[in-house]
Amino acid sequence: MSTMDKDLRVELPLWTIGLLVLMMFFTYHAVEFWNLVFFQFDVFIAETGAFNWKLPTFSWLGISMVSFILFYGIFFVRFKAHNRKSPNKKLLFFSFFRPGELLDDDEMLQQVSKNVTQKIYILYSSVLPVLVLLMFFPLHRFVFIFAIFTILIAQYAMVYWDMKKFFNGRYQFKEIPHIRKANVYVWRGFIIILALLLFLGVGRIVQVHTNSKDLLTNMEECMDKGGTAIVEGGTFWTLSKFSCEKSN
Repeated sequence: MSTMDKDLRVELPLWTIGLLVLMMFFTYHAVEFWNLVFFQFDVFIAETGAFNWKLPTFSWLGISMVSFILFYGIFFVRFKAHNRKSPNKKLLFFSFFRPGELLDDDEMLQQVSKNVTQKIYILYSSVLPVLVLLMFFPLHRFVFIFAIFTILIAQYAMVYWDMKKFFNGRYQFKEIPHIRKANVYVWRGFIIILALLLFLGVGRIVQVHTNSKDLLTNMEECMDKGGTAIVEGGTFWTLSKFSCEKSN
């Protein structure tokens, strides 16, 4: 088992996690770049009228892209060496139907792969409803991108952890919770979070309505006194603010 322990197929989840971390770093700066392109394009133009290549966005985007390419290059060298050394255990560079980290060399490994696949199913059935609920909030889109990457990293960490325990002789073939039973807990959590969101949402609506009535009253009083009513719009997290400027 010591030979299998050093098999690239066992290490593959770690390589994938590293790749996902770099992709997350790259995606953050790519999202920031496209936000500037679509919503603040004027920042790309310097005061002289020339294109501004000195923006930090370009530097970070370049660094993240180079890091991603270098990591992929190192992995490709390791990948080629593995396939050359182990022709009977070749990995495909791109695999859409069967991940290379799920091993089926014997019945025990098949059972380990089956168990970890069930755990991953439970992971997704648990966290995806929560991720959907987060979409009710006006959060930055990178929050959702980060959440997706985190789920993927957790998936590959689970695979590596179980495979590593198996090859170290510490794996126990215990019955994992039945999926239906696990889903009961998921739905309970889903209902609790939904109720909390409804409570917060209704409370926020009442708060905004009350604040709007107060604003109207204050505006009328301000104009009756000959002042100028100024209302600063709020966001989801803050209420609109009112001020009254007296005319000279």
